[in-house]
Amino acid sequence: MIISYLFHPIVIPLLGSILYFEISTRYHPQERVEHVLMSIFILSVLVPIILFFLLRKLYLVRGPFLSDVRERRIPLAMYIVLLSALLYRVIPRVFSEELYYFFAAYLGSMVGCYVLVLLRFKTSIHMIGIAAITFFVMGMSVHFQMQLIYLLSLLFFLNGALATSRLVLRAHNVPEMLVGFFLGAIPQLLAFMYWL
Repeated sequence: MIISYLFHPIVIPLLGSILYFEISTRYHPQERVEHVLMSIFILSVLVPIILFFLLRKLYLVRGPFLSDVRERRIPLAMYIVLLSALLYRVIPRVFSEELYYFFAAYLGSMVGCYVLVLLRFKTSIHMIGIAAITFFVMGMSVHFQMQLIYLLSLLFFLNGALATSRLVLRAHNVPEMLVGFFLGAIPQLLAFMYWL
Protein backbone atom coordinates (compact mmCIF):
# COMPACT_ATOMS: atom_id res chain seq x y z
CA MET A 1 0.00 0.00 0.00
CA ILE A 2 1.12 3.56 -0.75
CA ILE A 3 1.03 4.60 2.92
CA SER A 4 3.90 2.18 3.61
CA TYR A 5 6.05 4.12 1.13
CA LEU A 6 4.87 7.59 2.21
CA PHE A 7 5.77 6.91 5.84
CA HIS A 8 8.81 4.75 5.26
CA PRO A 9 11.16 4.99 8.29
CA ILE A 10 13.84 6.85 6.30
CA VAL A 11 11.54 9.88 5.84
CA ILE A 12 10.73 10.20 9.57
CA PRO A 13 13.74 12.40 10.50
CA LEU A 14 12.92 14.79 7.64
CA LEU A 15 9.19 14.80 8.43
CA GLY A 16 9.84 15.40 12.13
CA SER A 17 12.19 18.28 11.30
CA ILE A 18 9.71 19.92 8.91
CA LEU A 19 6.96 19.66 11.52
CA TYR A 20 9.30 21.13 14.13
CA PHE A 21 10.14 24.18 12.01
CA GLU A 22 6.44 24.68 11.18
CA ILE A 23 5.30 24.41 14.81
CA SER A 24 8.21 25.96 16.70
CA THR A 25 7.83 29.52 17.95
CA ARG A 26 11.62 29.91 18.16
CA TYR A 27 13.37 32.03 15.56
CA HIS A 28 15.73 30.19 13.21
CA PRO A 29 17.34 31.97 10.23
CA GLN A 30 15.78 30.71 6.99
CA GLU A 31 19.22 29.98 5.54
CA ARG A 32 20.08 27.79 8.53
CA VAL A 33 16.73 25.96 8.34
CA GLU A 34 17.25 25.21 4.64
CA HIS A 35 20.79 23.98 5.33
CA VAL A 36 19.59 21.69 8.15
CA LEU A 37 16.70 20.27 6.10
CA MET A 38 18.96 19.64 3.10
CA SER A 39 21.53 17.89 5.30
CA ILE A 40 18.80 15.75 6.87
CA PHE A 41 17.42 14.87 3.44
CA ILE A 42 20.86 13.84 2.18
CA LEU A 43 21.90 11.81 5.24
CA SER A 44 18.57 10.23 6.18
CA VAL A 45 16.90 9.75 2.79
CA LEU A 46 19.29 10.02 -0.16
CA VAL A 47 22.30 8.15 1.29
CA PRO A 48 20.14 5.25 2.63
CA ILE A 49 18.52 4.87 -0.82
CA ILE A 50 21.95 4.72 -2.47
CA LEU A 51 23.17 2.24 0.15
CA PHE A 52 20.02 0.14 -0.37
CA PHE A 53 20.72 -0.20 -4.10
CA LEU A 54 24.34 -1.08 -3.33
CA LEU A 55 23.25 -3.76 -0.84
CA ARG A 56 20.72 -5.05 -3.35
CA LYS A 57 23.42 -5.36 -6.01
CA LEU A 58 25.47 -7.35 -3.49
CA TYR A 59 22.39 -9.56 -2.79
CA LEU A 60 22.43 -8.59 0.89
CA VAL A 61 18.82 -7.31 0.78
CA ARG A 62 15.86 -8.19 -1.41
CA GLY A 63 13.30 -5.41 -1.03
CA PRO A 64 12.80 -1.93 0.48
CA PHE A 65 10.91 -3.26 3.51
CA LEU A 66 13.59 -5.76 4.64
CA SER A 67 11.03 -8.51 5.24
CA ASP A 68 13.61 -11.06 6.45
CA VAL A 69 14.94 -10.29 9.93
CA ARG A 70 18.48 -11.30 8.88
CA GLU A 71 18.47 -8.70 6.08
CA ARG A 72 17.99 -5.92 8.62
CA ARG A 73 21.36 -6.09 10.36
CA ILE A 74 23.57 -4.23 7.87
CA PRO A 75 21.01 -1.57 6.76
CA LEU A 76 20.03 -0.82 10.36
CA ALA A 77 23.66 -0.54 11.46
CA MET A 78 24.33 1.86 8.56
CA TYR A 79 21.23 3.90 9.40
CA ILE A 80 22.28 4.16 13.06
CA VAL A 81 25.66 5.56 11.92
CA LEU A 82 23.91 8.11 9.66
CA LEU A 83 21.51 9.18 12.43
CA SER A 84 24.48 9.57 14.79
CA ALA A 85 26.19 11.82 12.22
CA LEU A 86 23.02 13.91 11.94
CA LEU A 87 22.70 14.19 15.70
CA TYR A 88 26.27 15.21 16.39
CA ARG A 89 27.15 17.20 13.27
CA VAL A 90 23.96 18.69 11.82
CA ILE A 91 21.68 19.30 14.83
CA PRO A 92 23.76 20.29 17.83
CA ARG A 93 21.89 20.86 21.07
CA VAL A 94 22.69 24.57 20.98
CA PHE A 95 20.84 24.94 17.65
CA SER A 96 17.58 23.34 18.78
CA GLU A 97 17.15 21.43 22.01
CA GLU A 98 13.77 20.03 20.94
CA LEU A 99 15.01 18.72 17.60
CA TYR A 100 18.21 17.40 19.16
CA TYR A 101 16.27 15.26 21.64
CA PHE A 102 13.84 14.10 18.95
CA PHE A 103 16.81 12.74 17.00
CA ALA A 104 18.45 11.33 20.14
CA ALA A 105 15.24 9.47 21.02
CA TYR A 106 14.78 8.23 17.43
CA LEU A 107 18.38 7.03 17.44
CA GLY A 108 17.62 5.20 20.71
CA SER A 109 14.61 3.56 19.03
CA MET A 110 16.77 2.38 16.13
CA VAL A 111 19.41 0.98 18.50
CA GLY A 112 16.65 -0.87 20.37
CA CYS A 113 15.35 -2.22 17.07
CA TYR A 114 18.86 -3.36 16.13
CA VAL A 115 19.24 -5.21 19.45
CA LEU A 116 15.93 -7.00 18.78
CA VAL A 117 17.15 -7.88 15.27
CA LEU A 118 20.21 -9.52 16.83
CA LEU A 119 17.75 -11.49 18.98
CA ARG A 120 15.92 -12.43 15.75
CA PHE A 121 12.79 -10.42 16.52
CA LYS A 122 11.41 -8.42 13.58
CA THR A 123 10.02 -5.17 14.98
CA SER A 124 7.90 -2.90 12.78
CA ILE A 125 10.21 -0.01 11.92
CA HIS A 126 7.27 1.76 10.26
CA MET A 127 5.46 1.82 13.62
CA ILE A 128 8.60 3.03 15.37
CA GLY A 129 8.73 5.99 12.98
CA ILE A 130 5.08 7.06 13.07
CA ALA A 131 4.89 6.65 16.87
CA ALA A 132 8.07 8.75 17.29
CA ILE A 133 6.60 11.57 15.18
CA THR A 134 3.26 11.41 17.04
CA PHE A 135 4.79 11.69 20.49
CA PHE A 136 7.26 14.37 19.37
CA VAL A 137 4.35 16.51 18.14
CA MET A 138 2.53 15.81 21.40
CA GLY A 139 5.57 17.10 23.28
CA MET A 140 5.76 20.21 21.10
CA SER A 141 2.07 20.88 21.74
CA VAL A 142 2.79 21.04 25.49
CA HIS A 143 6.18 22.76 25.16
CA PHE A 144 5.01 25.59 22.90
CA GLN A 145 1.54 25.69 24.54
CA MET A 146 -0.23 25.19 21.22
CA GLN A 147 -3.48 23.41 20.43
CA LEU A 148 -2.44 20.78 17.87
CA ILE A 149 -5.54 18.61 18.22
CA TYR A 150 -6.18 18.27 14.49
CA LEU A 151 -2.58 17.37 13.71
CA LEU A 152 -2.43 14.88 16.59
CA SER A 153 -5.76 13.35 15.50
CA LEU A 154 -4.35 12.94 11.98
CA LEU A 155 -1.17 11.36 13.34
CA PHE A 156 -3.06 8.87 15.52
CA PHE A 157 -5.23 8.04 12.49
CA LEU A 158 -2.04 7.47 10.48
CA ASN A 159 -0.74 5.17 13.23
CA GLY A 160 -3.83 3.00 12.77
CA ALA A 161 -3.78 3.23 8.97
CA LEU A 162 -0.10 2.30 8.78
CA ALA A 163 -0.56 -0.60 11.22
CA THR A 164 -3.51 -1.86 9.15
CA SER A 165 -1.47 -1.54 5.95
CA ARG A 166 1.45 -3.54 7.37
CA LEU A 167 -0.93 -6.24 8.67
CA VAL A 168 -2.83 -6.45 5.36
CA LEU A 169 0.48 -6.80 3.50
CA ARG A 170 1.42 -9.53 6.01
CA ALA A 171 4.68 -7.72 6.66
CA HIS A 172 4.19 -8.02 10.44
CA ASN A 173 2.02 -9.59 13.08
CA VAL A 174 0.30 -7.79 15.97
CA PRO A 175 3.11 -8.28 18.57
CA GLU A 176 5.69 -6.89 16.12
CA MET A 177 3.45 -3.86 15.51
CA LEU A 178 2.92 -3.24 19.24
CA VAL A 179 6.62 -3.55 20.04
CA GLY A 180 7.35 -1.12 17.20
CA PHE A 181 4.81 1.40 18.50
CA PHE A 182 6.18 1.31 22.05
CA LEU A 183 9.78 1.33 20.83
CA GLY A 184 9.01 4.54 18.94
CA ALA A 185 6.95 6.16 21.71
CA ILE A 186 8.87 5.37 24.91
CA PRO A 187 12.23 7.01 23.95
CA GLN A 188 10.33 10.16 22.94
CA LEU A 189 8.49 10.15 26.28
CA LEU A 190 11.80 9.69 28.13
CA ALA A 191 13.31 12.57 26.14
CA PHE A 192 10.53 14.87 27.41
CA MET A 193 12.38 15.00 30.74
CA TYR A 194 15.21 16.92 29.04
CA TRP A 195 13.35 19.43 26.90
CA LEU A 196 9.80 19.84 28.23
